[in-house]
Amino acid sequence: MSGPYTGQPGRKASKPAVFDTSLRADLEKPEGYLPATDLVTAVNAAVLLGQPLLLNGEPGTGKSALADAVAYELGLGDVLRINCKADIRSVDLFYYFDHIRRLHEANDPEKRGTPPEDYVKLQGLGAAIVRAAGGDALAEPLRQGVQARPLKELFPGLGLGKPVQSVVLIDEIDKASRDVPNDILVEIDTMRFDLPELGIRVRADTSRKPLVIITSNSEKSLPAPFLRRCVFYTIPFPALPHEEVPETPDDRPPYTLEEIVVSRISNLRGTALLNDGLDLFSRLRDNNRFEQRPSPAEFMNWLLYMRHHCGEETHPRAVPDVLRRSVSVLLKSDRDRRTGMTVIDNWLRGD
Repeated sequence: MSGPYTGQPGRKASKPAVFDTSLRADLEKPEGYLPATDLVTAVNAAVLLGQPLLLNGEPGTGKSALADAVAYELGLGDVLRINCKADIRSVDLFYYFDHIRRLHEANDPEKRGTPPEDYVKLQGLGAAIVRAAGGDALAEPLRQGVQARPLKELFPGLGLGKPVQSVVLIDEIDKASRDVPNDILVEIDTMRFDLPELGIRVRADTSRKPLVIITSNSEKSLPAPFLRRCVFYTIPFPALPHEEVPETPDDRPPYTLEEIVVSRISNLRGTALLNDGLDLFSRLRDNNRFEQRPSPAEFMNWLLYMRHHCGEETHPRAVPDVLRRSVSVLLKSDRDRRTGMTVIDNWLRGD
Protein backbone atom coordinates (compact mmCIF):
# COMPACT_ATOMS: atom_id res chain seq x y z
CA MET A 1 0.00 0.00 0.00
CA SER A 2 1.60 3.27 -1.10
CA GLY A 3 2.05 6.15 1.32
CA PRO A 4 4.69 7.95 3.34
CA TYR A 5 4.42 5.55 6.29
CA THR A 6 5.74 2.00 5.77
CA GLY A 7 5.45 0.54 9.28
CA GLN A 8 8.88 -1.07 8.97
CA PRO A 9 10.59 -1.34 12.41
CA GLY A 10 13.77 0.71 12.66
CA ARG A 11 13.07 2.75 9.54
CA LYS A 12 13.63 6.49 9.91
CA ALA A 13 13.60 9.22 7.28
CA SER A 14 16.80 11.15 6.75
CA LYS A 15 14.82 14.39 6.79
CA PRO A 16 11.26 15.39 7.80
CA ALA A 17 8.68 13.91 5.45
CA VAL A 18 6.58 16.16 3.27
CA PHE A 19 3.18 14.80 2.27
CA ASP A 20 0.39 16.37 0.26
CA THR A 21 -2.90 16.73 2.17
CA SER A 22 -4.82 18.59 -0.53
CA LEU A 23 -6.74 15.56 -1.86
CA ARG A 24 -9.98 16.68 -0.20
CA ALA A 25 -9.61 20.37 -1.09
CA ASP A 26 -12.39 20.32 -3.70
CA LEU A 27 -14.84 18.91 -1.16
CA GLU A 28 -14.44 22.05 0.95
CA LYS A 29 -15.23 24.51 -1.85
CA PRO A 30 -18.60 26.20 -1.21
CA GLU A 31 -19.40 26.60 -4.90
CA GLY A 32 -19.82 22.84 -5.22
CA TYR A 33 -22.66 22.61 -2.69
CA LEU A 34 -25.87 21.12 -4.12
CA PRO A 35 -28.93 21.70 -1.89
CA ALA A 36 -32.33 20.08 -2.02
CA THR A 37 -35.00 22.32 -3.54
CA ASP A 38 -36.88 22.62 -0.25
CA LEU A 39 -33.67 23.64 1.51
CA VAL A 40 -33.34 26.61 -0.85
CA THR A 41 -36.92 27.55 0.08
CA ALA A 42 -36.11 27.25 3.80
CA VAL A 43 -33.03 29.49 3.48
CA ASN A 44 -35.05 32.17 1.70
CA ALA A 45 -37.82 31.92 4.28
CA ALA A 46 -35.30 32.52 7.07
CA VAL A 47 -33.90 35.51 5.18
CA LEU A 48 -37.36 36.96 4.57
CA LEU A 49 -38.55 36.55 8.16
CA GLY A 50 -35.25 37.45 9.83
CA GLN A 51 -35.35 34.23 11.82
CA PRO A 52 -32.68 31.59 12.46
CA LEU A 53 -32.70 28.51 10.23
CA LEU A 54 -32.57 25.36 12.36
CA LEU A 55 -31.20 22.37 10.43
CA ASN A 56 -31.56 18.72 11.31
CA GLY A 57 -30.41 15.68 9.38
CA GLU A 58 -27.98 12.78 9.36
CA PRO A 59 -24.29 13.54 9.97
CA GLY A 60 -22.45 14.10 6.70
CA THR A 61 -25.44 15.43 4.73
CA GLY A 62 -24.15 19.01 4.53
CA LYS A 63 -25.76 20.88 7.44
CA SER A 64 -22.68 22.91 8.35
CA ALA A 65 -21.48 23.29 4.77
CA LEU A 66 -24.69 25.13 3.85
CA ALA A 67 -23.48 28.24 5.68
CA ASP A 68 -20.37 28.47 3.51
CA ALA A 69 -22.40 27.94 0.34
CA VAL A 70 -24.88 30.71 1.19
CA ALA A 71 -22.16 33.15 2.25
CA TYR A 72 -20.23 32.42 -0.95
CA GLU A 73 -23.22 32.95 -3.28
CA LEU A 74 -24.37 36.13 -1.53
CA GLY A 75 -20.87 37.60 -1.25
CA LEU A 76 -21.03 37.94 2.53
CA GLY A 77 -17.44 36.96 3.31
CA ASP A 78 -16.29 34.34 5.78
CA VAL A 79 -18.87 32.56 7.91
CA LEU A 80 -18.82 33.54 11.60
CA ARG A 81 -18.65 30.14 13.32
CA ILE A 82 -19.57 29.00 16.80
CA ASN A 83 -18.93 25.37 17.77
CA CYS A 84 -21.12 24.50 20.74
CA LYS A 85 -19.81 22.47 23.67
CA ALA A 86 -21.43 21.25 26.87
CA ASP A 87 -20.03 24.14 28.93
CA ILE A 88 -20.80 26.96 26.48
CA ARG A 89 -22.82 29.88 27.86
CA SER A 90 -25.14 32.16 25.93
CA VAL A 91 -22.73 35.09 26.37
CA ASP A 92 -20.02 33.00 24.65
CA LEU A 93 -22.01 33.25 21.41
CA PHE A 94 -21.48 37.04 21.48
CA TYR A 95 -18.07 37.71 22.99
CA TYR A 96 -15.32 36.44 25.26
CA PHE A 97 -13.66 38.61 27.90
CA ASP A 98 -10.26 37.39 29.07
CA HIS A 99 -10.57 38.00 32.80
CA ILE A 100 -7.55 35.83 33.61
CA ARG A 101 -5.16 37.76 31.36
CA ARG A 102 -6.48 41.05 32.69
CA LEU A 103 -5.92 39.87 36.27
CA HIS A 104 -2.34 38.85 35.51
CA GLU A 105 -1.55 42.07 33.69
CA ALA A 106 -3.01 44.20 36.47
CA ASN A 107 0.18 43.45 38.42
CA ASP A 108 2.45 44.32 35.50
CA PRO A 109 3.38 48.03 35.58
CA GLU A 110 3.89 48.10 31.80
CA LYS A 111 0.46 46.63 31.07
CA ARG A 112 -1.60 47.95 33.96
CA GLY A 113 -3.17 50.66 31.81
CA THR A 114 -4.34 48.34 29.03
CA PRO A 115 -7.86 49.42 27.99
CA PRO A 116 -10.56 46.85 28.80
CA GLU A 117 -11.63 46.48 25.15
CA ASP A 118 -8.24 44.85 24.45
CA TYR A 119 -9.42 41.86 26.48
CA VAL A 120 -12.58 41.39 24.39
CA LYS A 121 -12.81 38.89 21.54
CA LEU A 122 -16.07 39.07 19.63
CA GLN A 123 -17.70 35.74 18.80
CA GLY A 124 -20.14 34.89 16.00
CA LEU A 125 -23.34 36.69 16.99
CA GLY A 126 -21.51 39.61 18.58
CA ALA A 127 -19.32 40.14 15.52
CA ALA A 128 -22.38 39.94 13.26
CA ILE A 129 -24.24 42.64 15.22
CA VAL A 130 -21.16 44.89 15.30
CA ARG A 131 -20.64 44.46 11.54
CA ALA A 132 -24.34 45.21 10.94
CA ALA A 133 -24.04 48.42 12.98
CA GLY A 134 -20.99 49.63 11.04
CA GLY A 135 -17.78 51.31 12.12
CA ASP A 136 -19.24 54.79 12.70
CA ALA A 137 -22.03 53.59 15.01
CA LEU A 138 -21.59 54.57 18.64
CA ALA A 139 -21.60 52.10 21.50
CA GLU A 140 -24.28 53.14 24.00
CA PRO A 141 -23.04 53.75 27.57
CA LEU A 142 -24.69 51.56 30.21
CA ARG A 143 -23.45 53.57 33.18
CA GLN A 144 -22.18 57.01 34.05
CA GLY A 145 -18.60 57.79 33.23
CA VAL A 146 -18.53 55.64 30.09
CA GLN A 147 -17.98 57.59 26.89
CA ALA A 148 -19.91 56.82 23.70
CA ARG A 149 -17.27 55.74 21.19
CA PRO A 150 -17.38 54.58 17.56
CA LEU A 151 -17.30 50.82 17.15
CA LYS A 152 -14.34 51.05 14.77
CA GLU A 153 -12.28 52.45 17.67
CA LEU A 154 -13.40 49.76 20.10
CA PHE A 155 -12.89 46.87 17.68
CA PRO A 156 -10.19 47.88 15.18
CA GLY A 157 -9.38 44.28 14.35
CA LEU A 158 -12.69 43.85 12.50
CA GLY A 159 -11.83 46.45 9.87
CA LEU A 160 -15.27 48.00 10.24
CA GLY A 161 -16.66 50.30 7.59
CA LYS A 162 -20.20 50.59 6.29
CA PRO A 163 -22.83 48.28 7.81
CA VAL A 164 -22.69 44.77 6.32
CA GLN A 165 -24.61 41.59 6.97
CA SER A 166 -23.15 38.21 7.81
CA VAL A 167 -23.83 34.49 7.90
CA VAL A 168 -23.47 33.01 11.39
CA LEU A 169 -23.16 29.25 11.93
CA ILE A 170 -24.04 27.89 15.37
CA ASP A 171 -22.98 24.28 15.07
CA GLU A 172 -24.49 21.44 17.12
CA ILE A 173 -26.58 23.59 19.46
CA ASP A 174 -28.01 20.46 21.07
CA LYS A 175 -24.64 19.98 22.81
CA ALA A 176 -25.17 23.20 24.77
CA SER A 177 -27.27 23.44 27.92
CA ARG A 178 -31.01 23.76 27.43
CA ASP A 179 -30.99 27.42 28.54
CA VAL A 180 -28.62 28.61 25.79
CA PRO A 181 -31.09 28.56 22.84
CA ASN A 182 -33.72 30.57 24.74
CA ASP A 183 -31.16 33.01 26.14
CA ILE A 184 -30.07 34.27 22.70
CA LEU A 185 -33.52 34.93 21.25
CA VAL A 186 -33.92 38.51 22.51
CA GLU A 187 -30.50 39.57 21.24
CA ILE A 188 -31.14 38.09 17.81
CA ASP A 189 -34.58 39.69 17.57
CA THR A 190 -33.51 43.13 18.80
CA MET A 191 -30.00 43.13 17.26
CA ARG A 192 -28.33 44.31 20.44
CA PHE A 193 -26.11 42.90 23.14
CA ASP A 194 -24.39 44.24 26.25
CA LEU A 195 -20.73 44.16 27.25
CA PRO A 196 -20.91 44.97 30.97
CA GLU A 197 -17.11 44.70 31.28
CA LEU A 198 -16.89 47.74 29.00
CA GLY A 199 -20.09 49.34 30.27
CA ILE A 200 -21.58 49.51 26.76
CA ARG A 201 -24.42 48.22 24.61
CA VAL A 202 -24.01 47.56 20.89
CA ARG A 203 -27.11 47.99 18.75
CA ALA A 204 -27.75 47.57 15.02
CA ASP A 205 -30.74 48.15 12.77
CA THR A 206 -33.08 45.14 12.86
CA SER A 207 -33.37 45.35 9.07
CA ARG A 208 -29.76 44.12 8.84
CA LYS A 209 -30.08 40.87 10.75
CA PRO A 210 -27.54 38.19 9.87
CA LEU A 211 -28.60 34.86 8.47
CA VAL A 212 -28.16 32.58 11.48
CA ILE A 213 -27.88 28.90 10.59
CA ILE A 214 -28.13 26.54 13.55
CA THR A 215 -27.44 22.81 13.28
CA SER A 216 -28.67 20.03 15.53
CA ASN A 217 -28.04 16.30 15.59
CA SER A 218 -31.15 15.69 17.69
CA GLU A 219 -29.08 14.51 20.66
CA LYS A 220 -31.66 16.17 22.90
CA SER A 221 -34.85 18.13 22.45
CA LEU A 222 -34.72 21.89 22.09
CA PRO A 223 -37.04 24.24 24.03
CA ALA A 224 -40.39 25.04 22.44
CA PRO A 225 -40.03 28.87 22.62
CA PHE A 226 -36.81 28.59 20.65
CA LEU A 227 -38.35 26.28 18.04
CA ARG A 228 -41.31 28.63 17.53
CA ARG A 229 -38.95 31.42 16.51
CA CYS A 230 -36.94 29.41 13.99
CA VAL A 231 -37.47 28.21 10.44
CA PHE A 232 -36.98 24.43 10.65
CA TYR A 233 -35.75 22.01 7.99
CA THR A 234 -34.48 18.44 7.99
CA ILE A 235 -31.95 17.81 5.23
CA PRO A 236 -33.03 14.60 3.46
CA PHE A 237 -30.64 11.91 2.37
CA PRO A 238 -29.99 12.38 -1.37
CA ALA A 239 -31.64 9.93 -3.75
CA LEU A 240 -29.68 6.78 -4.57
CA PRO A 241 -29.70 5.23 -8.07
CA HIS A 242 -32.62 2.88 -7.36
CA GLU A 243 -34.77 5.57 -5.74
CA GLU A 244 -37.21 8.07 -7.16
CA VAL A 245 -35.48 11.30 -8.14
CA PRO A 246 -37.08 14.46 -6.70
CA GLU A 247 -38.09 17.09 -9.21
CA THR A 248 -36.42 20.49 -9.35
CA PRO A 249 -38.41 23.56 -10.45
CA ASP A 250 -35.50 25.26 -12.18
CA ASP A 251 -32.30 24.39 -14.01
CA ARG A 252 -30.48 23.09 -10.93
CA PRO A 253 -29.36 19.44 -10.99
CA PRO A 254 -31.63 16.94 -9.22
CA TYR A 255 -30.87 16.22 -5.57
CA THR A 256 -29.21 12.83 -6.00
CA LEU A 257 -26.05 11.39 -4.52
CA GLU A 258 -24.54 11.11 -8.00
CA GLU A 259 -25.12 14.80 -8.75
CA ILE A 260 -23.71 15.80 -5.36
CA VAL A 261 -20.57 13.78 -6.08
CA VAL A 262 -19.96 15.20 -9.56
CA SER A 263 -20.55 18.75 -8.29
CA ARG A 264 -17.78 18.23 -5.75
CA ILE A 265 -15.30 15.91 -7.48
CA SER A 266 -14.21 16.62 -11.05
CA ASN A 267 -14.03 14.07 -13.88
CA LEU A 268 -16.06 11.32 -12.18
CA ARG A 269 -19.34 11.36 -14.10
CA GLY A 270 -19.91 8.10 -15.94
CA THR A 271 -16.71 6.46 -14.70
CA ALA A 272 -16.41 2.84 -13.61
CA LEU A 273 -15.43 3.96 -10.12
CA LEU A 274 -18.51 6.13 -9.62
CA ASN A 275 -20.99 3.70 -11.19
CA ASP A 276 -19.72 0.72 -9.20
CA GLY A 277 -19.27 2.85 -6.12
CA LEU A 278 -22.88 4.00 -6.18
CA ASP A 279 -24.02 0.40 -6.49
CA LEU A 280 -21.90 -0.71 -3.52
CA PHE A 281 -22.86 2.32 -1.45
CA SER A 282 -26.55 1.59 -2.07
CA ARG A 283 -26.00 -1.95 -0.77
CA LEU A 284 -24.38 -0.58 2.36
CA ARG A 285 -27.14 1.97 2.93
CA ASP A 286 -29.84 -0.69 2.49
CA ASN A 287 -28.35 -2.83 5.24
CA ASN A 288 -30.13 -2.22 8.54
CA ARG A 289 -27.48 -3.86 10.73
CA PHE A 290 -25.17 -0.85 10.83
CA GLU A 291 -24.90 1.25 13.97
CA GLN A 292 -24.20 4.23 11.70
CA ARG A 293 -24.67 3.87 7.99
CA PRO A 294 -22.15 5.66 5.76
CA SER A 295 -22.91 9.26 4.79
CA PRO A 296 -22.43 11.21 1.54
CA ALA A 297 -19.35 12.86 3.06
CA GLU A 298 -17.79 9.47 3.79
CA PHE A 299 -18.71 8.19 0.33
CA MET A 300 -16.90 11.11 -1.31
CA ASN A 301 -13.84 10.47 0.86
CA TRP A 302 -13.97 6.84 -0.25
CA LEU A 303 -14.13 7.82 -3.92
CA LEU A 304 -11.07 10.03 -3.52
CA TYR A 305 -9.23 7.22 -1.77
CA MET A 306 -10.08 4.68 -4.44
CA ARG A 307 -9.27 7.06 -7.31
CA HIS A 308 -5.89 7.83 -5.75
CA HIS A 309 -4.99 4.14 -5.53
CA CYS A 310 -6.65 2.76 -8.67
CA GLY A 311 -7.84 5.55 -10.96
CA GLU A 312 -11.41 6.35 -11.93
CA GLU A 313 -11.69 3.83 -14.78
CA THR A 314 -10.78 0.80 -12.67
CA HIS A 315 -13.74 -1.25 -11.48
CA PRO A 316 -13.52 -1.68 -7.68
CA ARG A 317 -14.33 -5.39 -8.18
CA ALA A 318 -11.03 -5.69 -10.04
CA VAL A 319 -9.03 -4.57 -6.99
CA PRO A 320 -10.62 -6.47 -4.06
CA ASP A 321 -7.63 -6.01 -1.75
CA VAL A 322 -7.70 -2.23 -2.13
CA LEU A 323 -11.47 -2.26 -1.73
CA ARG A 324 -11.29 -4.20 1.52
CA ARG A 325 -8.64 -1.86 2.90
CA SER A 326 -10.89 1.10 2.12
CA VAL A 327 -13.59 0.03 4.59
CA SER A 328 -12.14 2.20 7.37
CA VAL A 329 -12.94 5.28 5.26
CA LEU A 330 -16.62 4.36 5.05
CA LEU A 331 -17.46 2.68 8.36
CA LYS A 332 -16.45 3.94 11.80
CA SER A 333 -16.89 1.15 14.34
CA ASP A 334 -15.56 -2.40 14.65
CA ARG A 335 -19.07 -3.83 14.45
CA ASP A 336 -19.91 -1.80 11.34
CA ARG A 337 -16.60 -2.76 9.74
CA ARG A 338 -17.41 -6.45 10.19
CA THR A 339 -20.89 -5.96 8.78
CA GLY A 340 -19.48 -3.93 5.92
CA MET A 341 -16.93 -6.60 5.03
CA THR A 342 -19.75 -9.13 4.71
CA VAL A 343 -21.68 -6.78 2.39
CA ILE A 344 -18.55 -6.14 0.31
CA ASP A 345 -17.68 -9.82 0.02
CA ASN A 346 -21.21 -10.61 -1.16
CA TRP A 347 -21.03 -7.73 -3.62
CA LEU A 348 -17.68 -8.97 -4.98
CA ARG A 349 -19.27 -12.40 -5.58
CA GLY A 350 -22.21 -10.79 -7.32
CA ASP A 351 -24.71 -11.93 -4.71
